[in-house]
Amino acid sequence: MKIYKIKKTILALTLLTLAPISLANSNFVNVSYSNLSGSGQYSSVDVDGYTLGYTGVMENITYSVGAGFLEDDHGNNLDFTALSGRIGLNNFDLGTAYVGFSHANPSEGNSETDLVLGYALVSKSELSYDISYTDTPDPIIAASVRIPQNESTGIILGIADDGDLRQATIGLSLSF
Repeated sequence: MKIYKIKKTILALTLLTLAPISLANSNFVNVSYSNLSGSGQYSSVDVDGYTLGYTGVMENITYSVGAGFLEDDHGNNLDFTALSGRIGLNNFDLGTAYVGFSHANPSEGNSETDLVLGYALVSKSELSYDISYTDTPDPIIAASVRIPQNESTGIILGIADDGDLRQATIGLSLSF
């Protein structure tokens, strides 16, 4: 049960790197590194994750696809693919509440689709952020920011927590 919870939480938390971090009618490629650590019965958890993803936004709709690789200190590896989508009540470049889904398909285990609720303000040239709640058996609260560096690049920082496991993410976002 412990391994299943860790894999499931890792996949759900890793989807956060595919969050809507782009401008309306824009395309982004995001590359990120994440570290997942635990507390209590999960205190021995130390997992590194690497993801490559594409995000597109069209006014109040976002979609992301990506793939990743997870590796723990014991040499266990897990590949996965992911898909997510969000529909905002307003345009993402104005800031909006949204409802969406995140779907993960690991190389081992069962695929899973979860409901995501949140609020995001998205801008290519200004600070962007996304605060979300993912409805899993152990709900995940997450926040991420995109800090623009110039017209086409930005730094992504994120954090997520489900009560037992925490993920910190850093990445590079390229627009085209």
